[in-house]
Amino acid sequence: MRIAWVILLGLFLVGCEGVGSLTDQEYVARAQDFLDKGELQAAVIELKNALGRNPDNPQARWLLGKLYMDTGNLEDAEKELRKAGELGVTGESVLPLLAQVYLRQGRYEAVDELVIEAGFSKRSQASMMTSLGLAQLARGDMDGASASIERALSRAPDSAYARYGRARLSVARKKPTEARRLLGQILEQHPDYAPAWSLLGDLELEDRDMEAAEQSLTKAIDGRRANTEDLLKRALVRIQLQRYDKAQEDLDRLKSRVPKHPGVNYEQGLVYFLQKRYPEAQDAFEQALSAKEDYLPVLYYLGATHYLLGNSGQSEHYLNRFLAANPGYIPARKLAAVQALEQRNYARVEELMRPVVANRETDVAAINLLANALIGQGRTDQGIRLLEQAVQLQPDSASARTRLGIGLLSEGRSADGVTNLQAAIEVNPAFQQAGAVLVMSYLQQKKLDQAQKAAEALLKSQPDHPLSHNLMGLVYLRKKQPDRARAAFRRALELAPGDPGASRYLAAMSLPDDPDQARTLYRQVLEQHPKHLDTWLRLARLEADLGNTEAMKHALESALAAQPSALQPRILLARYQLQTGAVEQARRTMGDLLLERDTVPAVAEIKAQIQLADKDYPAAVTTLKRLAERQPGSARIHFQLTQAYAGMNDRPAVERELARTLELAPGLLPARILQARMQVVSGRLEEARRNLAWLKKQAADDPEVLAIEAELSARAGESDEALQALIQRFDAAPGTGTLIDLTRYRWALGQHQAVIDALEGWVGEHADDNRARMALADAYLALEQLDQAVAQYKKVLEYDATYLPALNNLAWYLKEVDPQRALGYAEEAYRLAPESLATMDTLAELLLGSGDLDRAERLNQRCLKEKPGDPSFNYRKAKILLARGNRSGAADLLESLLEAGASFPERGQAEALLKRLGG
Repeated sequence: MRIAWVILLGLFLVGCEGVGSLTDQEYVARAQDFLDKGELQAAVIELKNALGRNPDNPQARWLLGKLYMDTGNLEDAEKELRKAGELGVTGESVLPLLAQVYLRQGRYEAVDELVIEAGFSKRSQASMMTSLGLAQLARGDMDGASASIERALSRAPDSAYARYGRARLSVARKKPTEARRLLGQILEQHPDYAPAWSLLGDLELEDRDMEAAEQSLTKAIDGRRANTEDLLKRALVRIQLQRYDKAQEDLDRLKSRVPKHPGVNYEQGLVYFLQKRYPEAQDAFEQALSAKEDYLPVLYYLGATHYLLGNSGQSEHYLNRFLAANPGYIPARKLAAVQALEQRNYARVEELMRPVVANRETDVAAINLLANALIGQGRTDQGIRLLEQAVQLQPDSASARTRLGIGLLSEGRSADGVTNLQAAIEVNPAFQQAGAVLVMSYLQQKKLDQAQKAAEALLKSQPDHPLSHNLMGLVYLRKKQPDRARAAFRRALELAPGDPGASRYLAAMSLPDDPDQARTLYRQVLEQHPKHLDTWLRLARLEADLGNTEAMKHALESALAAQPSALQPRILLARYQLQTGAVEQARRTMGDLLLERDTVPAVAEIKAQIQLADKDYPAAVTTLKRLAERQPGSARIHFQLTQAYAGMNDRPAVERELARTLELAPGLLPARILQARMQVVSGRLEEARRNLAWLKKQAADDPEVLAIEAELSARAGESDEALQALIQRFDAAPGTGTLIDLTRYRWALGQHQAVIDALEGWVGEHADDNRARMALADAYLALEQLDQAVAQYKKVLEYDATYLPALNNLAWYLKEVDPQRALGYAEEAYRLAPESLATMDTLAELLLGSGDLDRAERLNQRCLKEKPGDPSFNYRKAKILLARGNRSGAADLLESLLEAGASFPERGQAEALLKRLGG
């Protein structure tokens, strides 16, 4: 058995030695064999093997360059051909190919610079002259191109490449018949000449003969070793022929060769887009755009893809980029207009459609879009004229007459509107929209009998359509016949289970007596229509009314998941998050809308609330002032302005906005609370007491009202009453803020142990409440219980390793007992907040103690640059001067610091140090 294994292993090793021992020339020969068989990838591998054996093999370099050129890998082709020339391959073999590479790269000046040497054969000269002529043609120099190509033909009349150049010239001169004749002559003599087949394919494309184009491009691909450009063109033709599987075959070949090519990813995106695989299309288009950021077709299709995915903001972004570069492309204008119309941005719709209608007076779609925009802006008469124009263009169109009827109704011309709706029904009795609008019009005019007749007529023509029964039910509702209305709506549900309209009306009839039934109806709608936004919102409102906040939140989140671009659920969810203090969640919920849609009042108000939470008061003022201009009667907006001005310490503005708020809403509780606070702060205590009396009648247990009561009692010297109010406040709203206010007051009364007990009890139950734990540590420090304080700081870091005050305090208070560990804390605090003066100063102190004077001095200088008069920073500077041996400088600085009389934590240490220095 062992002998067999030894023999097998020996044979294997011999085989390996045989493969690995080929020379570079043998690899080149194998590559040539593969090329002859059309096995291109195998040829590339063998040529690379040859170069692995001998990087300076000129034949391998030249063959690899030629192969890369043929397959469209132009960058590598140039590199290999240049290397071949450096290794001794003649210019005649290299330069004609390089000229073609430069030409296909669009580097026309590089083609000009190539020198045609006199010693080249006439065929090589003709090749380079042809490339020169095609470069001139690409630059628009028709005469120069013609002269160069004719010179090429004079040297080699039978050159397929030169004759191909003449055919290209004919195409440029708009002489397709002549070009076809020239290409036919070439292919008669050179039936496999790929460039001729490729150009013929282009001509077939211009004639929209896709079948012929595919055949010609296939010939080009077969004759030119699967050139990238021809594969791209054929894939595009196959896409237009809806032969997606065949197109995918071409794209798969291209992706294996040039996976990051923008054209490849663009066409892959097209395949996905046309197959309605929009997420995959988006990914492919984005890959194309990352390789070529100004790729116009990709910008258009990304806009369309995002629109179909419901991402309106991103769709607008890409369409606007496209239209900025190509404003005349009407499909993009229409898509952008449809999107703007959905968002009721009527001015934008008009801006987009005006030029289209002006230049294409028979474009009914553009006319309708513009008409809607004008009507939306209140210019109904102009809109109606356009709708009448559309009816003239499509006299037998029920939809055109219906749109005109709706427009006339919106202008108040009821009789004319009804006439057009009836005409629409006469044109097409089954056209439901016209019948529905007619019924609704009569209902709006309170012509209930006529509404019933119209609904009955629609029901007769469409007895099996749920809309007919819904309209009938709505008529019965208005006529106060609830039993008949229920029967109609239930029939609609029999015909279409989960019908949103019927379910909505039945749910409304169930409320408020049977909310469970309403909830069941909404959920049945969502089983059939999981993306129905209105139903999700109604379910959320129902849960909110019942106090089921988690269920409400779930419904809003589900609405957003179903309709990511919908604004209303996003606004409602963000409002809820702001009410619960989840500012970051609200910011994430709103996302880019805070910038892109802040002209919408509801979005602007949320933006302002987030700015207030961020303490970005100037920005909040700007946002709220714009809102107040649009909604001058909103007490809520003026009160938020009051809060923003308060954050800026602009007292006159606060008083002005608060007065305006209370003028609009005298009973607004938060505004009255703020007014009382301001009265207390300004010493107008009698006014504050009167205000408090009103507040206690409205909300005696409100924590803020109790806080004002405590403050007034404390100012009056009624400490027991103040303490009782703070205790009552904490009991009403137990939390970190109310606890700390209570313990601070108790501390001021000297009830130190009660404070310790309260804080220890709180953190025992709320272990991750770092704010309360920091208050406990501060209390220990005040009682000089350093070990207990340090233990609390460490506990804080267990729950939040980045909690800056704890890191900084630990560094400071451990500097004497454990300087190395203290330095570690200081370094971490500085890493987290490198611009914080407190962390810089602490680190400077620790570095001074460790002997790193240079870094300590740099940090101290940064602190003093920001606050040159700060006594603590100057004391630190004095210590650094002393450490550097500058006793007199340190003494002078300490003396001036102490003479200034400033109070600072290290004053006692500064006095002792100056005394030691003899000051």
